[in-house]
Amino acid sequence: MKVLMMEVPTRERDGSVPFGLLYAASSAHRRGHEVRIVDLVKEDLRDDELLRMIRDFAPGVIGMGGITSSYGRCKELVALIKKDFPAVPIVAGGVIASVADLLLTRAGVDYVVHGEGEISFPNLIQALEAQADVALVAGISFLRDGQLRRTAHQEQIRDLDAIPMPHYGLLKMENYLETLDKWIAHYLRIEDDVNKSVRKVLAGKRYMFPIITARGCTHKCIFCYRHHRGLRQHSVGYVIAMIRHLHETYGVDVFQINDELTTGSKAWIRAFCAALKKEGLPIALIVLSARVDNVDAEILSLLKEVNCIMINYGYESGANDILKEIRKGVTREKALETGLLTKKAGIINIPEIIVGFPSETRATVEETIDFLKRLDTWSFSINTPIPFPETPLWDYAVKRGLIKDKEEFVLGYRRGVFINLTGFSDRELLSLVAKVHYDPYLIWLRRRGHYRLYLKTLLVRLFAVNLRQILPESVFAGLRTVYHRRGV
Repeated sequence: MKVLMMEVPTRERDGSVPFGLLYAASSAHRRGHEVRIVDLVKEDLRDDELLRMIRDFAPGVIGMGGITSSYGRCKELVALIKKDFPAVPIVAGGVIASVADLLLTRAGVDYVVHGEGEISFPNLIQALEAQADVALVAGISFLRDGQLRRTAHQEQIRDLDAIPMPHYGLLKMENYLETLDKWIAHYLRIEDDVNKSVRKVLAGKRYMFPIITARGCTHKCIFCYRHHRGLRQHSVGYVIAMIRHLHETYGVDVFQINDELTTGSKAWIRAFCAALKKEGLPIALIVLSARVDNVDAEILSLLKEVNCIMINYGYESGANDILKEIRKGVTREKALETGLLTKKAGIINIPEIIVGFPSETRATVEETIDFLKRLDTWSFSINTPIPFPETPLWDYAVKRGLIKDKEEFVLGYRRGVFINLTGFSDRELLSLVAKVHYDPYLIWLRRRGHYRLYLKTLLVRLFAVNLRQILPESVFAGLRTVYHRRGV
């Protein structure tokens, strides 16, 4: 059967490799189906161009992948496609399956694949091709006689190595081989001791590309949507073979490890670093997700030896009360210890912070600001929490009437959702978020004598923190536009 797979865009256009879609497509390809992937995040096709592609390819099934915030565009695409191709079944899967009820009852999707798609999706294609009863396919949901049906649970793949390496040939790889210019401009724009050593590692490097070495996590915070249970990792040999293939075939020499948790096992990290050293490939690593409680000086030293240039921890907060509320399973003290060890090892660490959980107070915000000051870094990722369906935070927001219409709220993800879960007014909360963003940065700039940038940032901080609370919203919005135009 011909299978057309689409990655559905959200409000962000920058997109990375659509791994969920790629793995499901690779599995269908290995079952003998003719598969084509179109990444609508990278390829901004007009509607008429997309319809022409469907007409020319004549698929028997159309698969759509995306995250929850892709729902709005997914609904638009289904309506567009169904108008010209009403007989072609449309299947949705990936994180967007968290709104399966909306996809089936409001968006017009025919089937939703839950969990890992490597087994359920090819099985569904086979059933459709044979005109068999899809109710016998595990891990899917659909409508029958107007009623939402969900089939038996599809067991997780126990041995990740049983999944063949992704068929990268299904992608237009040129869309994903990122040169390092943009990364360097963002993360190394201010010189410090750590960045100097990172520049040396990156000298002569060409392309950055993401890989997956594990699935799942050892914990589940209240804001995290995950259809994986527990943590599973590929063998070191599997990962080394994948790195070698991407390096030799596509010239990748900076690998961005995009797991939910890469450092779940110290023994695995030790074996991985030893294998990389033995392999002798001229590559560098970025670890996008680590926990502070399973990284120590030894692990950092090993990673540094194999050219790991960045490790990101989801600190979330610098207040123990908030960490306990969100079920992080770590303390502020441990987070600070690991963050400082990472800096000492000469590895970049961009703190990821979320401000605005239900029990947030001015005191907890100040604790987070103090935490970031102690980490002594100039770059942070500061966000407010977003409730996603099938998470405890979603249940909290619904119970308190903060979400009244599920579809209306999910459609809002495309515009950038802000929902206030705290006892603060919206203005107060956004002012506190800005305070967390600017105050530690100002301290860092002043300590190092960057006085011109300090004064510029101080002006922006005055606007974002103080004026936000007193100016009428219309005036504030107008001033913000002026600031943005001037690049501030």
